[in-house]
Amino acid sequence: MRSLACLFVLTICATVIASEITQLKPLYPRTELVVGGEARCLIVAPERVDLSALAESLAGRIAQAGGARPEIVGADEVVSAAWEPDLDRIAGRALIALGNLNTNRLLSRLWGMGHVCADSIFPGEGGYVVRTVHDPFATGVNILVLAGSDQAGVERAVEVFCDRYVPDAGDVVLAEPIIDIEFTPTHHRFYPPVDHWLSSKRQPQYSTMEWFRQYLGGLGLMGEDGAILRRDTGTLVSVTGPIARLAQTWFWTGNPELPPLMKEILDANRHLL
Repeated sequence: MRSLACLFVLTICATVIASEITQLKPLYPRTELVVGGEARCLIVAPERVDLSALAESLAGRIAQAGGARPEIVGADEVVSAAWEPDLDRIAGRALIALGNLNTNRLLSRLWGMGHVCADSIFPGEGGYVVRTVHDPFATGVNILVLAGSDQAGVERAVEVFCDRYVPDAGDVVLAEPIIDIEFTPTHHRFYPPVDHWLSSKRQPQYSTMEWFRQYLGGLGLMGEDGAILRRDTGTLVSVTGPIARLAQTWFWTGNPELPPLMKEILDANRHLL
């Protein structure tokens, strides 16, 4: 819900005080971990026996592939007591963060910025999150998040990353953003059931494709055959609102069906912007 509110406020502000865009923000889709036998990342792990051992294992696997072992640092070495990133310590290197917001100070900082959501509830028992965070400190440095709600989940995140994204040999580079998530929806005490799609307090805050088909159909944006429709009437929010709900679910689930769907809605209804 926070992301929806922020999008709405930004949209209104942009409409009211729109000015000519003269320069685009630089994009850094590549996340370089080891290139040419040189480590270009730091592994940020809590000072706990279980996660420290996992960080050592990850560093060894990356070194086996790329020929250089990343340095392992504690989270308090890169995020100060005032919650500010230590850019001098980071020194332009990508970061790999293990754990969740309760165990890793860097992930707590990213959670506060709205970039990550892994905690004791999401992704839940044994679930994992493998995602890249694009340049959160505006320095050209990306962060690879390997997260879970418990030790088993973090171990799975590391295993999935190594199996799917680390080559047997050669540079360890993520050529594009990653969002690879697995979780089981679970009803928690004091939270609405997970199928209460309109409740902003349910955890996690996502909707199914079945629900989206009904939702978009009711808005006149999707036909019975699943094709995206062009609305003749409406406002800017008629387009940005549904896209925001789709984006929220993509953030939580990484469902690859959603980005193309968001683009189709935008392309078909640009005249309403």
